[in-house]
Amino acid sequence: MPDTTRRFGLAFSSLAVILTFAWGAFAQDAAPGKQPEMQQDKPAQPPKKKALDGPTLLVFDLVNDAGVDKGVANTLAEMIIERITNLKKYNVVGQKDLDKMLFWEQNKQLKGCTDTACLVQIAGAMGAQYYVEGSIGVLADRYVVTLKLIEASNVRVLERVTQKVKKDDATLSRTIEPAVDVIMGLKTKEEFAAMHEEKPAATPAPLGVAKTVEPSEKFDKRFWGMTGTFTGIGVMAVGGVFAALSKKTADDYAAAGSQAELDDLAAKNGTYNTLAITGVVAGGLLAATGGVLWYLGADEKPATAINVTPMLTPNAATLQVGGSW
Repeated sequence: MPDTTRRFGLAFSSLAVILTFAWGAFAQDAAPGKQPEMQQDKPAQPPKKKALDGPTLLVFDLVNDAGVDKGVANTLAEMIIERITNLKKYNVVGQKDLDKMLFWEQNKQLKGCTDTACLVQIAGAMGAQYYVEGSIGVLADRYVVTLKLIEASNVRVLERVTQKVKKDDATLSRTIEPAVDVIMGLKTKEEFAAMHEEKPAATPAPLGVAKTVEPSEKFDKRFWGMTGTFTGIGVMAVGGVFAALSKKTADDYAAAGSQAELDDLAAKNGTYNTLAITGVVAGGLLAATGGVLWYLGADEKPATAINVTPMLTPNAATLQVGGSW
């Protein structure tokens, strides 16, 4: 009996200890201000940019010659980096990227270097297989842009392009991407040069001219020659009429009796004489000129010859016209 009692007491004590520890753990978890830990979703981490398996290519800032602001050269360098990066063939590193690297901080004496030996040293230290360098300057009223793709291991220029473009920021910005395509083998130099070929401006037609007039349409020698000839003959005929009137007044003058009548006939005779001579001379010149033009314009006609000879005498005027056509 005592053994049974002792075994029962030991079992009861063990159960009490277990319940005590269990209650303590429960009380601690349920204590005020203590919330059970719950699994929280961690924010998604952005995927790391996977480096390309292609070779490393450095793009150095363009050298800005006199007349070009450094900011313009830096902007063009960024455009070069963007264009080559979009090809997805190279691990592209720009000069601003180098500024952030420990290598650059430890080699500050290399900052600002532009000669070939210095650039090759940087490319070698970075393990780059290729690098791009270039310059931009001003010549007269043109920008001169030069880009070169160089193999760093043996300092060999693989491709280069130089182009003069109008000194205009918009034109300059449109030039960079095609220039990069040339040194990267995506575009030929001929195609690139054709983009900037300046064609002469067309001469505007004079106002009021609807079409180009051929010489034959401008001046028809044959037509105007015939017109001048016959018009001249007509004018000489009018002069002949006045010559006839002048003769009549001369005849009347001989038969006149009073002084007043003589003075009137004398005045008329002088006027008729003047008009007769003017008509015959002017008409003769006009007919002669028209005859020459008629002859020169008759390219497909038989040879034409017209002779006009005015004959003047104190009492009469005659006109001799002759020719062949």
